[in-house]
Amino acid sequence: WLISLIILVSVLGADIIDAKYIVEYGIFGQMGKAEAKLTKKDKHYKIEVKAYATGLAKILSGGRVESYESEGTILPNGTLRPNIFRQNLSRRGKTLIKIYTFDRIERRVKFKEKRYKDGKLKGEKGGELPYFAENDILSLYFNINNILLNSEIGIRALSNKTGFIGASAPSYSGNQFFDNKTSIITLWDNANLT
Repeated sequence: WLISLIILVSVLGADIIDAKYIVEYGIFGQMGKAEAKLTKKDKHYKIEVKAYATGLAKILSGGRVESYESEGTILPNGTLRPNIFRQNLSRRGKTLIKIYTFDRIERRVKFKEKRYKDGKLKGEKGGELPYFAENDILSLYFNINNILLNSEIGIRALSNKTGFIGASAPSYSGNQFFDNKTSIITLWDNANLT
């Protein structure tokens, strides 16, 4: 049986990384769980992350569940280049779904947003971010080494003698981090469910 599974995975030619996490905080104990999965096949990738509150945190957050997906291409140097980023937030019968689409030719990121209450569509809107983002938050996690090593906003050693390391970071405006070199879509971008 195990040999059949190994052969099947080899035939599919996909690299898959699965991870599961438990979130704990001091005397409160377990407050949540998260599951993450990265799938790479040929020159394409998909990252899926799902996080949900448990125990007292589940009660206080109204059963909050968050899921994020990033899909795109893999460049020859291993950099993940997102084409689409999805964000789903749910709690207390409300759901917010946002889908970001990366237009690399026009250098813009468009989004569509839908809000549901008790499974019924309550509103939708779309638009364009006021800046172009090279990464979403999930692809950034895997690309950060390349970004830091190959850009001016990377980590710079200030003194070899002291071992002190300084870092410059993208500028901040409103609820977005951005600059001319590297931009990301942040998880908290208008993500409240009010």
